[in-house]
Amino acid sequence: MAQRPSLILRSAVTSAEAYLLARLYREQPLPMLIVTPDTALRDQLYADLRCFLGTLPADAADAALE
Repeated sequence: MAQRPSLILRSAVTSAEAYLLARLYREQPLPMLIVTPDTALRDQLYADLRCFLGTLPADAADAALE
């Protein structure tokens, strides 16, 4: 079984992270696990992703609010 590639972003500007994640998702729409250090950054990243993608899968919205 082939191992999936992984990507770790550290110390990037939040909107740049969202842009990169949105591009990756558009090119390969696979489930992603995105971890943020706090709820403020989570909310900002979520808003930026919605801006770049226009919409997010329904389960992403539920997970972001937990």
